[in-house]
Amino acid sequence: MKYSSKIRKAARRAAGTAALALILALPAGAAEAAAPSVVPAPSPSTAADGVQAPVDPAAFTDVPADAWYCDEVAEVVSAGLMSGTSASTFSPDWAVTRGMAVTVLWRLSGAPESAAECTFADVPADTWYSEAAAWAQEQGIAAGNGTGAFRPESAITREELAVLLYQYALSAQSDTAEGVLELYRDGDTVSSWARTAMEHAVGAGLITGSGGALSPRRAATRAELAAVLVRLTTPAMG
Repeated sequence: MKYSSKIRKAARRAAGTAALALILALPAGAAEAAAPSVVPAPSPSTAADGVQAPVDPAAFTDVPADAWYCDEVAEVVSAGLMSGTSASTFSPDWAVTRGMAVTVLWRLSGAPESAAECTFADVPADTWYSEAAAWAQEQGIAAGNGTGAFRPESAITREELAVLLYQYALSAQSDTAEGVLELYRDGDTVSSWARTAMEHAVGAGLITGSGGALSPRRAATRAELAAVLVRLTTPAMG
């Protein structure tokens, strides 16, 4: 798949911004809403992202015109960063898998070739996320679970996605922020290994949570990931 110069330029702008755009709950200005009912992605997730031909985002019957993520879905699909789960569905409430997460970041970076071979024991060489996983490992964005496994088909939680995106920012030598997690009623439930990444997101004002909660251990949804990508390709104001 070839990516437009617009996307490549957007990726470079995103890498240079001082604050990583990491909106995992709602886009700026949207009303607070209840946490979505997350649907597990099918396994293997070969139809979840990366293999469907680009379609007209307007054809998605499961993305209402008044949904907070409607514009974001249209933008990322049109840009080739995400795809539908079928010609007529986007599955916005499906959980994002680890394979999906690294694939969209890889695409955002221009789908570069990795100079190193992927050593994750559970990433075959011929899957739709293989190149992305190799790139993420090479760049220090994804390190697996410490036992040589990447778990590409596992759902990624909001705090795990925060860490992935934080590492993405560090790999681009972007500035980071420090926020106060205690402002959220479940801030103390953020895992110790994810606190720095979540503090960055909160400090940058990019994660607002829902009902005063960050829900760090809930699986991130495809709708939320679409919002993340739009913010990553939008230059910071100021």
